[in-house]
Amino acid sequence: MRLFFDQLLGNSDHTAVLFHCTAGKDRTGMGAAFLLSALNVDRPTIIRDYLLTNSVTKKYVDGRIKKMKQSGLPDAFTKNMFALSTVSPDYINTALQEIDSQYGDVKNYLHSYLGISDEQMKDLQKLYLD
Repeated sequence: MRLFFDQLLGNSDHTAVLFHCTAGKDRTGMGAAFLLSALNVDRPTIIRDYLLTNSVTKKYVDGRIKKMKQSGLPDAFTKNMFALSTVSPDYINTALQEIDSQYGDVKNYLHSYLGISDEQMKDLQKLYLD
């Protein structure tokens, strides 16, 4: 995750940064949540942004699940694939609660665990908010 922030901080020419994955809930989803936290976005907005993955990928996920069912794959398999391809409020809430319990809040996690300094937080805000 530190490499992600190093890439963001290295964007000195103020161009767009694209980061993505298949479902948007693991490294990418949490990376976005951490970045938004560094940018002082409130937690309800961060959670809504995380959950946006479901509506954005719905057509794709539904198509994959339909093909799996048509090919005769077991229901347990298709249910697991659906869970792997979507996000749940439980995923992000559990992660954030664990961070809060271990570090106090996400900003302390960014400082303590990832080594993001106050100056780097300000740099991120200049790069992505100004």
